[in-house]
Parts: sequence; C-alpha cells; structure tokens
Amino acid sequence: LRVCHPDVIGPEGAAITSLLGEAVDLLDGRADRLSYNAGLPGGLGSESSAAFEWGSLGDVEFSQDGWADLPPEERGPQHTAQARIVVDEVACIGCRLCTELAPETFEMRQLPYGQNAGGGLTARALLQWGNAEEDLQYSIECCPSACIYWIQRDALRTVEYVCQAEEYQPGGDRRRGAGLAANGNFDPLKGVQMWRPVDEGLNLAEEGKICPEGYGNARIDERVVAAWAELPAEAQQRARSVVAELSA
Repeated sequence: LRVCHPDVIGPEGAAITSLLGEAVDLLDGRADRLSYNAGLPGGLGSESSAAFEWGSLGDVEFSQDGWADLPPEERGPQHTAQARIVVDEVACIGCRLCTELAPETFEMRQLPYGQNAGGGLTARALLQWGNAEEDLQYSIECCPSACIYWIQRDALRTVEYVCQAEEYQPGGDRRRGAGLAANGNFDPLKGVQMWRPVDEGLNLAEEGKICPEGYGNARIDERVVAAWAELPAEAQQRARSVVAELSA
C-alpha cells in the first residue's frame, strides 16, 4: 500500500489499492477466506474443500445477502452475531406463513423432486436480512413445522447447496445414511421426515467443506492484471522489490 497508494503515485494507484483493501478484508473474515480458498485451483484451498466436488453450483439458487443494509433500528442479537436464516425444505409444509410475516426474505418454490412435507412446495430464504430481525424471529417462532433456523454465516452456502443440489436429492450419490434415508426425503403415509438437509449441510461445514463462490477466480485475476497495468513503471519496479524482500 505504501508503494501503490494514490497519495504516493497519483490516481494510477487507485485500482490496485482498492484490490489490496479487498484482499485484507477477505483474509480478515473467516467465512470469506474459507469460501475463497475452497475455490482455488490445484488444491491450494483447504484440504477438505479442495478435494470436494461441488458439481451443481450453477443449478443452486443461493440467497442474496442484505445483512449490511438492514437499518440499525431493525437489528438485534442475531444480526450482531452475523447469523443467517435457512429453511429445512424437506420439513416445510408449504403453508406460506413466513412469506407473509417476512415477505422480503422468503419466497415459495416448487421442488423438482417433489418429496417433502408440503407435497413439493417449500419456502426458501432468498434475501438474507430482507426484513427486520423481529419479523424473522417471529417467522421462526410461528412456523408450524419448526423448519426455519438461524445458522452461522460461514455454513450458509454449504447448507443451501445440500438442500438443492442434485447429488443430494432422493437417490443421489452424496446422501448420508442407509435404507429409506438414502432414497427418500419424507414418508407421507407415516408423516416422518427421513432426511434432514440442514443437519447434513452443517456437518459438512463442520468438516471444513465450505461451498465456494465458484470455480476459480478469473474475475479477480482480470481486475488484478488491469490494475497492475495502470501502475507507472517505477511503481511496478518498487512493488516487485518489496515482494522480493518479503519473500527472501
């Protein structure tokens, strides 16, 4: 930063300084760091995540995050803890109550495999912190099937992946358990939930398998190349010298 900051070399250093600031924030946050590392090619991420395949990333409807945009007067202890909210889509009966209590957070979806307590209809959190914490907590407390949960932020993407990814659906090759639990979600005759996707996602996260934002980081690499090209030749040479000294 001392070499490339706009105060030192002028406006040509703005882009690279912004990227360096993003890198500091990334390394400072455990969830972002784990997610980034998990997507690094060549096994450079954490060992468990790097060896784990996330083959359905493009098919999963991940939630957007509104945590930072929630007005201060609508925040509470869960917001302070940076918790996120998820629906157990197998246990959901499709009553739509949460979409009425917190309509900016929850929407209804029809499950392609159809096996859940709602006959294939489920609520899904699509905007994290789209409503006040009081409304979200009320949605949890009023849910007739008790299928809405607060979870840790760094486990959210993994849980969402397990809930929706093809390999975790009935008969999928990633499901844990045996017998009916391996091939079915919900027994409508007995009214019994046979598979719990939120628990399975949380177990994966605890094992260090954090679902990445995507494969590789081409967008970031392109920005680095462009920002580096904007630096004056003298600043580039000084930056190389600093890196060489730190690497020695």
